[in-house]
Amino acid sequence: MGDVPNEWRDSLKRLISSQEDLEILAEVADQLDVLVFAKELHADVVILSQLPDGREPGLCSHLLAHCPNILLLLLPLEPGPGLLLHMRPSKQELYDLSFETLLTILRRLED
Repeated sequence: MGDVPNEWRDSLKRLISSQEDLEILAEVADQLDVLVFAKELHADVVILSQLPDGREPGLCSHLLAHCPNILLLLLPLEPGPGLLLHMRPSKQELYDLSFETLLTILRRLED
């Protein structure tokens, strides 16, 4: 988990830790550390914040280039859609950011 808005962080930690099949491998704020840990730990998913204007941070292109199988879940800083980025097919807006939807996204990597 990278730099995630405070209003999401604690709830996501509780949600993920309550699931037997999911775990948080690392929590880091520095963008370089996010890239290093994602590569070293072979992360399936990295959760980050969107930029204030709703776009993805530049770190995303580096993560996708170095970890092509990774899924990037970008949460909004303000109310609005999140983003799901991956090498296939690219990105999609997420208007339903309920915990049920987030768990479905995290689990779909196992399929």
